[in-house]
Amino acid sequence: MSRRDELPRAPVKRAFVAAFLLHTLALAWIWTRYGQGARGGLVVWMDLPWSLAYLGKSGRTLLTWSSLVGGAWWGFLGALFARLLGRLAHRTRATGR
Repeated sequence: MSRRDELPRAPVKRAFVAAFLLHTLALAWIWTRYGQGARGGLVVWMDLPWSLAYLGKSGRTLLTWSSLVGGAWWGFLGALFARLLGRLAHRTRATGR
């Protein structure tokens, strides 16, 4: 594969940052709108399967772990989706279909 045929990395990086920020905004919304028990359950469901690692945490510890680990997880998923979509578009453009 030549340098010209490589996929650009900027969309993947932007997708990671966008998904991380979206997770952070959702976490902030959950944290301010719900009580302690409900928000803990919502955060665990939002960050599955990685939330099992910090299942026993509460308060600011839960918020910190969810922000870092859950945000990274959602960032990874966003970047992976952008990469797969980019490969599909690149392949479609190269074959002319």
